[in-house]
Amino acid sequence: MKTFPRRDLLKTGGSLLIGLTVGWKASGQASDYVAFATGPDQPDMKQLDTWLAIHADNTATIFIGFTELGQGCSTALLQIAAEELDLDMTQVKTERLETHRTPNQGGTVSSASVARGGPKIRAVAAEARQALLKMASTRLNAPAERLLVVKGVVSVAGDAKRSVTYGALVGGKPLHLPFTGTASVKSTRDYKLVGTNIQRRDIPDKANGKYVHMQHVRLAGMLHGRVVRPRGQGAYGAGAKILTVDETSIKDIPGVQILRKGNFLGVVAPGQWDAVRAAQKLKVVWDTKPSLPGSAGIHDQMRAAKTMDTVVLETGNISVLDRARHVIRQTYKGPYQAHAPFGPNCAIADVKSNAAVVTCSTQNIYEPQDRRCHRRAGGKCDSTLLRGLGHLWPQLLRRCGTGCGDSFATRRQTRAGAVHALGRDRLG
Repeated sequence: MKTFPRRDLLKTGGSLLIGLTVGWKASGQASDYVAFATGPDQPDMKQLDTWLAIHADNTATIFIGFTELGQGCSTALLQIAAEELDLDMTQVKTERLETHRTPNQGGTVSSASVARGGPKIRAVAAEARQALLKMASTRLNAPAERLLVVKGVVSVAGDAKRSVTYGALVGGKPLHLPFTGTASVKSTRDYKLVGTNIQRRDIPDKANGKYVHMQHVRLAGMLHGRVVRPRGQGAYGAGAKILTVDETSIKDIPGVQILRKGNFLGVVAPGQWDAVRAAQKLKVVWDTKPSLPGSAGIHDQMRAAKTMDTVVLETGNISVLDRARHVIRQTYKGPYQAHAPFGPNCAIADVKSNAAVVTCSTQNIYEPQDRRCHRRAGGKCDSTLLRGLGHLWPQLLRRCGTGCGDSFATRRQTRAGAVHALGRDRLG
């Protein structure tokens, strides 16, 4: 068994590139989707089936467009849906994000998943309940106003024997109904779930070490990889040109392959540690230009940089301070704080001749799928990294989100997925 110091392990933190040689299907990720649009791009947001599915066992799957990053939205949004549907929390669940299956609710940012997503989920659930009551009214031959719902069981007021479940009404089939957003929602006075203390769905597995983060996913036959970058500090997007690559410098590492496209450089190998070692040992001569002043000069450069100033409020006369009896002057400098992830990035891609699936721990799986984003110029959008897969764009390129422990800012994780898919495609 190979061993290496912990310090060396920590040094290997970087983008992890993994290629697959098998079809896509990871254990524990099977889905019982019965309600999603089958169009070539993203699901139709104006259809109820895009947002939820009622199963024959009287449970429901709520399709949510936000990523669970530890903020609890996967529990809170289900709580809102269950409230409107008159279901118990044990009767609702959600599924992982996927561009061709879950609704595009935008990026998971600004701690606003519940604030932004809650009203839509509430409206969807209310409209679904309205449709289900209409079905039950016909089945039970009773006006909708006389129907009561408890845990998905619809009964006639005063005659509990006349009842039917949501599952029996729908039978696991799609509703085939439009989402109009016009259904009346519950009065907060009638709430039984919202506002109560509900156990978080994600916490138990995280506390017990069973939660499957992106970095934990393993598939049979996959290749591991690392992106090779120049050492030292560099400004984001500054770029570096490759002058020479000495392929013989890693010939002693079994099964390693070098992947190069323009000035992108990576290595892949059957073993993860072999890929790590290859990235460290590969001799590359880079043409890099100094773009950062170093820690000592960072504040001076920030002072000299061009800024975009906006006056929010200006009142009074600051010149009165010149007449102050005592004036104290002092400059304080704090360390630079980057809006960036603090751990390794990871992605998995399965690229075939006619389809591709990319899975990564990102806060926004939808952005690279957005045609408007794809048209942006200047390399400012993650989708530009996927142009090598243009033959799959966007109808057959699916992106999935899964749990991560290092998410802060969206860009790097999304780019890990883009780079990964490109690498898998180049390797064939």
